[in-house]
Amino acid sequence: MSPACWEALNAYNEAAAKYRFTPCNRPTEDQAKRLAKRLKAIGGIKQFKRALSVIHQDEFLMGRLPGKAGGKPYRLSLDGLMRTTDANGNPRDVLAKLIEMADERDQAAGPVGAAEPDAALDALIASPFGQRTLASEGHENGMKILRARIANGKMENS
Repeated sequence: MSPACWEALNAYNEAAAKYRFTPCNRPTEDQAKRLAKRLKAIGGIKQFKRALSVIHQDEFLMGRLPGKAGGKPYRLSLDGLMRTTDANGNPRDVLAKLIEMADERDQAAGPVGAAEPDAALDALIASPFGQRTLASEGHENGMKILRARIANGKMENS
């Protein structure tokens, strides 16, 4: 695998550990080829990392939605992240969708220096408080509450 693919795999596994996704410790030859192809298609490792930076905002990918017919919620894997079609063969480019979300986040942040502290928000989202807030309030309202908490200087995970 190329150095960029290893970097992408390491970044994915860091996110997998943080958000409890399925890790990929030994990629198959097919996975390595698909990862190289996907990195090229999305514009490289920087875009891949941008996609990972907003993954916590997607209810389905985070496994916060109930599974089909009362089954278990979805659990993201590297293969799932690289998908370009859904189970029915319809177009559904997961990385492209996440990159769009990152673009929207960056546009909403305004000028450089005006962006919310991503590390603080990520930590708050991953905390028990953040998880409870998102689960009870829904994603949109929950994110507003968490952002307001950070804006008010209340970044502790209570």
